[in-house]
Amino acid sequence: MKQSECLYLIKNTDRAIDAFRKISETGVSGLPVVDNDGALCDSISVRDLRAVGTNGENFSRLFLTIQEFKSISREEFPHVAPASHWTTQPVPKSARYVTPDDDFEVVIRSMNDGNMHRIFVCSQMSIDTNKPTPISVISQRDIIYTVLRVLGTISE
Repeated sequence: MKQSECLYLIKNTDRAIDAFRKISETGVSGLPVVDNDGALCDSISVRDLRAVGTNGENFSRLFLTIQEFKSISREEFPHVAPASHWTTQPVPKSARYVTPDDDFEVVIRSMNDGNMHRIFVCSQMSIDTNKPTPISVISQRDIIYTVLRVLGTISE
């Protein structure tokens, strides 16, 4: 299955504005967010800019940490956050990921909640130590490419 290397990471303690700057500079639509140990804990994408407000009325939020920014975003827009990221129950929120050995069906099922635009691939070893470290990303574009390749409508 087609995957893109995960070359760009950002820490959850970095400011949201720095994440959006990195998104803009690298030409990607989203980034994996990692904790101080490098473990995947969230993701941030251009869609999260909605928390700033359509008229920029909440511009100051860009100077919050990513963790704070995402928390506010989930409270204001719970319908756009994947179920694993938002709940009214006091349970930990966790980023979704798959392993390099997971097949196409597992990837599709993992992304199938209506709001997942990318899923990160983490090494099995990092998952086994409860510190899933992103090594690549599978986007909706990668899914479409894989389907078209299997159907024979495009070549590699």
